[in-house]
Amino acid sequence: MSDTQTVEAPVEAKPAKSVKTPHACACSLYTVHTDEGDVTTECTAQTVRSFVPGHDAKLKSMLIKAAINGQEVTREATDQNPEAKAASDAKKAEAADKKAVAEAEKKAVRDAKKAEAAAKREAAAADREAKKAAKDAEREAKKAAAEEEKARKAAEKAEAAAKKAEAAAAANEPTGASDEG
Repeated sequence: MSDTQTVEAPVEAKPAKSVKTPHACACSLYTVHTDEGDVTTECTAQTVRSFVPGHDAKLKSMLIKAAINGQEVTREATDQNPEAKAASDAKKAEAADKKAVAEAEKKAVRDAKKAEAAAKREAAAADREAKKAAKDAEREAKKAAAEEEKARKAAEKAEAAAKKAEAAAAANEPTGASDEG
């Protein structure tokens, strides 16, 4: 028997697919003002897209005729479905927030990498300075040791010269009775 435990990882729920609410076909929003009265496409279709299939061409044809005849064209406001507009605005705001968060995270990562690189450069510079100081100290120690060795040899030489002089002086001194008299 083994004493192992099984841990289940939390399962992230997928976001629910948004239900698109139908709205008026975009061709129904345009009105051409003529001398005989106002003309529309008379479309009453509902769609989740901008146009019902074929109605974009229907609108284009109407707009071209109005332009050729020099007639005025107006477009109605599209906030006929305030709930759909609010949902769309919320979705856009959420997307903008996600983008801002992602950009902030990217900037934080870039800044952290820059700070890390700067710290590495500073550490490398400090290391170079420390090695240079150690080298300089070693050079100074060797120089001091050489000076000390030179001084020791000079002292030995002086001592040898003093002994030699003492020996020469002792050799020139009479060994017999002194002339005191």
